[in-house]
Amino acid sequence: MSFSQEPKKRYDEHYLSLKEWLLSSMEQTLSPELAALYTMEMRRVAFRSGIRVLEIGFGQGFFLDWAHQQGAQVTGIEIIPELCAHTRQRHPAVYEGFLPQLVEAGMLVGPFDLIVAFDVFEHLTRDELILYFQIFSGLLREGGEVLARFPNGQSPFGRVYQHGDITHQSTLTPYSMKQIGLMSGFVVKSVDNAARVVVGPLHKRIRWRLIYQARTIAEQMLGYLYFSGRLPLDPNLTVVLEKLRPR
Repeated sequence: MSFSQEPKKRYDEHYLSLKEWLLSSMEQTLSPELAALYTMEMRRVAFRSGIRVLEIGFGQGFFLDWAHQQGAQVTGIEIIPELCAHTRQRHPAVYEGFLPQLVEAGMLVGPFDLIVAFDVFEHLTRDELILYFQIFSGLLREGGEVLARFPNGQSPFGRVYQHGDITHQSTLTPYSMKQIGLMSGFVVKSVDNAARVVVGPLHKRIRWRLIYQARTIAEQMLGYLYFSGRLPLDPNLTVVLEKLRPR
């Protein structure tokens, strides 16, 4: 199974502008919203001080900042040179390139306890995803976990993110992630809506709590009508997979 980085490199020049990641004005500290989001997402896994974490596609490096503040040992990879140079000022274990090539070159050495990928898997083809998970298996300790967030392929509301970016290659659902896991030695531990963050002034928090409660009720009703169970319908999903222990 081959992996070519050339088609993806073609978009790098314009991706910073598309995401409005202007390096000259990047925040150096976490916003309260992002800190709350990461706190909520990491409750899904066995996150703790001293954990070894690898982030795939770290972007502006905000999760690495948060995890480091919690006492984790952080490593990150990213394909955009400007983002690597910017984040390396704060975290030395930052590498530019694609996962297969970095592992082959011996630049990434496990075992890691946790691999994190926010908004990354949708940029990979199905074959690349299987390859990545095979590599994850070699990098993770026994019982290690992968946490990933991606557009919700089973929801009409996920289409806004999924089809709004021409670099997206794969539409993913809980069932497709289960398939990928079975093909690479992982089991899906949990799948749910991505973290629903509620911060800010009281009126804002009340408003969003009511919105999220309404969403949950709608998921329960539609899920039982069509699938005999609740169906997460938020625009993004978060999935956790665990590396299977040898029998």
